[in-house]
Amino acid sequence: QPPEFEDLDLLGAGYPQAVVICFRLCASLPPQTGHELSVGTYQALAPSGNFSPISLCSTLGVPPIEIVIVDQSAAEYTPTTSAGGVDIVDLEITNLACSVVGSPCSCSYGLTWTNGGAYDEIEVRIDGALAQMLPGGETDTLIPDFGVSPGSTALREICLTPILGGVPGTPICCLQSCSVQESPANGTLTAVSAAGGGCAVDLSWSGFLAQSPATAAITLDGTLVQSGLAGTTATVTLPSSGPHLVCVTVTDDCGFDSIAACQSVSCVTTTAEFRRSDANLDAATNLADGIFSLDVLFIGNEVLECFDAADANDDGMVDISDVIFTLDYLFTGGPTPPPPGLGCGTDPTPDSIDCLGTTGC
Repeated sequence: QPPEFEDLDLLGAGYPQAVVICFRLCASLPPQTGHELSVGTYQALAPSGNFSPISLCSTLGVPPIEIVIVDQSAAEYTPTTSAGGVDIVDLEITNLACSVVGSPCSCSYGLTWTNGGAYDEIEVRIDGALAQMLPGGETDTLIPDFGVSPGSTALREICLTPILGGVPGTPICCLQSCSVQESPANGTLTAVSAAGGGCAVDLSWSGFLAQSPATAAITLDGTLVQSGLAGTTATVTLPSSGPHLVCVTVTDDCGFDSIAACQSVSCVTTTAEFRRSDANLDAATNLADGIFSLDVLFIGNEVLECFDAADANDDGMVDISDVIFTLDYLFTGGPTPPPPGLGCGTDPTPDSIDCLGTTGC
C-alpha cells in the first residue's frame, strides 16, 4: 500500500526523496532487494561520445539532505550506493545513396539509406535549405528540385540529419548533379499571301531546334488558332484586312516553349475588276450564270475563272446560295448583287477568294 509520507522535489541537477512507510512502526519491508522508490528519466544533451554520470548524492538542499535509512528502532544506517550513468551515442545514418530521377525534363533526387536506430524525425536539406521533415523510420525519399532551369546544370549538396529527443545527430551528405535539357532554340517566321490572294496567309517557320519531338502553335492577335502542328507550314485566314499579328511558338515534349516568332500581316484583297453574279463572264447577269454555277458545283464541266464574280451574295464562298441569290434577283425581285454590282469594279469586301484569270471586264 502507499507509504504514510512521501515527498519528491526537483533541486538543481537532481531530486531528493523522503519516504516514511509507517509513523507508528506498523509496517516493515522484508529483507530483500528490489524495493523501488522512484524511477528517473534523463535526456542527455551533451555531444556524442560523452558520458553523463548519474549517482546518489548528499549535496542537494540547505542544509544538504543526507543519504540515510532509519529503522523501527530509530537507528540510522548509511546505505551502500551504486553510481551509474548514460553513454551518449550518436545513432548515425549510414549507406546514403543519391541518384537523379526524372531527367532530362526535370530534376528529382532519389535517396536511400540505413538508419542506425529509432529516430523521432529525419531532416532533409538541399544546399542548406530545409526540403523535407520525414518520420524517423523512413529509409528512402524522393525530392523534387524546381530550381534547375532548362539548359542548366545544378550540383546539389543533400544532407540527412537524424533528430532524437529534439537533438540533431550527425548529418550525412552526398553531392548530386542534375541537368535539364534546353528549350527549343528561337526561330523565324515567314508569312506570305496565299495563292489566289484574298485573306489567306501561308506561314512557314524554321530554326526552332529542339532536343526532342516538338509541335508548333499559332496565335492570331494573341488568340490561339492552331496547335499541335508537327510540320513547319500552315495557312491562316485573316478575319479582316488588318494588320494582324501572327505568331508561332514551338513546344518540346518536356513542355518547354521557345520565344514566339511573330510577323505583322495584312489581308490582300483583289484589285481585278469584275461584275457581281456574272459567273460565266459574258458581261451580263442572266439565267445562264445560274446554270453555269450549277454546272461548276455539281457536274464539273465548267471552271470558274473569277470566284468573286460567281460569289453573288458576297459571303466569301461559292455555293448553291449564290445560284439562289442570282435567280431570286432575276425572277422574284430579290436584292441587287452587292458591290461592285452589275458594273465592273473591284471587291471592297476582304475575303479569301479572288479572280484567277479572265474577269469579263
